[in-house]
Amino acid sequence: MTDLTWADARERRLARSHLVTPAPKARLIDVVRDVCGLQAQLLSAAELALSARVVGATQESVRDALWVKKTLVRAWTVRGTIHVIPADDLPLWMAALGTRRYWESKEWLEREQLTAKDTRVIFDTVHDVLGENGSTRAEIADAVVTRLGAKFRSKISSGWGELLAPLMYMGKMCFGPSVGPNVTFVRADRWVPKWPRLDSEEAQRELFLRFLRAYGPTTLDGMARWFGMKPAALLPHLRSLEPETAAVTIEGRKAWMLSRARNASERRSSAVRLLAQYDCYVIGSHPRDTIVDEAAQTRIRSYKRGQWEGVVGVPVLLIDGIVRGVWDRRDRGGRIEIGVRPAGKLSSAHRRALEIEVERIGRFFGREATLT
Repeated sequence: MTDLTWADARERRLARSHLVTPAPKARLIDVVRDVCGLQAQLLSAAELALSARVVGATQESVRDALWVKKTLVRAWTVRGTIHVIPADDLPLWMAALGTRRYWESKEWLEREQLTAKDTRVIFDTVHDVLGENGSTRAEIADAVVTRLGAKFRSKISSGWGELLAPLMYMGKMCFGPSVGPNVTFVRADRWVPKWPRLDSEEAQRELFLRFLRAYGPTTLDGMARWFGMKPAALLPHLRSLEPETAAVTIEGRKAWMLSRARNASERRSSAVRLLAQYDCYVIGSHPRDTIVDEAAQTRIRSYKRGQWEGVVGVPVLLIDGIVRGVWDRRDRGGRIEIGVRPAGKLSSAHRRALEIEVERIGRFFGREATLT
């Protein structure tokens, strides 16, 4: 069995995440596919994640791909969380995730105080009322209340999407462009016209292999956390991927990776990056203490989100795959000020690389950015 170190794992993830050598702008959609989607309940965080991985990416170019060209799409995917994924991958994701029809379970129905008949009528009604250019939660709620009664308003209006997310997992709906502060929902077949019928097991298999390609080697727990599954439920799937996958050890812990990547080495190269909160590299790296410098924990906890979400919920300074501090962004009269709080002393080379990162963020937003 191949023996690896956590440093080996970090180097592989950095390279596969396009954080060592960013991809050309023409490969923007491929990069989103390569990293298995970008968590996007904060769309600006997903946009910045692309900026760190694609040369010349701007906020305008990302939004153009989302709302004009429709080559990207925003939808609920793994962990019940909103992600940006390639639009042509939406049928694949929904085929894989739609098998977990939790909304049909007795527990879910009792918790939501609904019957199976209620849910069928609600889902059909929501799908029917989706407007040509998208409908807001309020517009959907008004339509449902008109047809079915006021008792469903709070559930439809909820930001948690209890009664909307299932429609995405059925492949019937996705997010449309926002109207002011309000998100909209559109019919998925109007966003992605070609909707092939895919086998759910093959779709799951493809997503598992993609994850291992991007984040392997990884432990069973790390993979389970990404997909929001219990390790015991994931293990049979992992075994079914053999011989395309191989078991290895990372400093004494069992892990898995793609077989063809087992003996491949990634080029060692220093990388300094300012990553936004919910970055896929951080989310995909487990155990967390293998990427978080102990001294950085104090900085992380200084953020309110850091106190209850940990490193995932805060913008981080990443040096060679390890979190070495935090940062924030402030608007100052049309300019951007970026404050970085490293957990230790930075070398002169690191500071030069940090200044380049600040310039990159400024270009992304089309504004002058300074390091404070």
